[in-house]
Amino acid sequence: DIHLVSGMILKENFYAPAPDDAPTRADLGLSQDGPVALIMFGGNGSSSATNAILAQLEKTGLGVEAIVMCGRNAALFKSLEGRPGVRPIGFVNNVADYMRLADFFIGKPGPGSLAEALHMGLPVIVEKNSNTMPQERPNPDWVQEKGVGVVISSFRKDTGQAARQVLGSLRHFQDNIRDNVPANRAVFEVVTILERYLGAADHMVASAQATSSPET
Repeated sequence: DIHLVSGMILKENFYAPAPDDAPTRADLGLSQDGPVALIMFGGNGSSSATNAILAQLEKTGLGVEAIVMCGRNAALFKSLEGRPGVRPIGFVNNVADYMRLADFFIGKPGPGSLAEALHMGLPVIVEKNSNTMPQERPNPDWVQEKGVGVVISSFRKDTGQAARQVLGSLRHFQDNIRDNVPANRAVFEVVTILERYLGAADHMVASAQATSSPET
């Protein structure tokens, strides 16, 4: 059987309140009130894309700071250490805590990244061009259709303008996320579906045992 759920399964910390020991902007050396982007390219990061994005953000003059989720990319992490306005983060299991500190997301249009960012209310800036993986190409179209972010053809050329657009209409994008993106309850819905199957299986086993029991 195929069952429709409301989104991708997210880790439990995307639903829980921030823990007492969750990082703060102050902990990361970021300003309390200025705009912060969260940059993420999967578990292995992307040095070339990240550096192109940071260069574009610096040129805007908007004072955008960045949390860069480097994943297992130790070279990228090391190259960003000490860079003003940038805080690199290695591989972690609490991405949600860092997303809470950001105003918008920049990264690849993978379903997992988009699901996480939008669940946390972050407008997205994603790239779509000939290098976009075929299975991910519908995702930027959906972002445009729902008005929950900005789709660009090149991080190297267009990120700065996209950041201006997002920050200039931040409330509008946030409202679109709230109005156009269904609440993601997939992790709970899947449990309910599995419970239904397990209950049916238990019933079948009990029935089979009753049928096969010798008469007394």
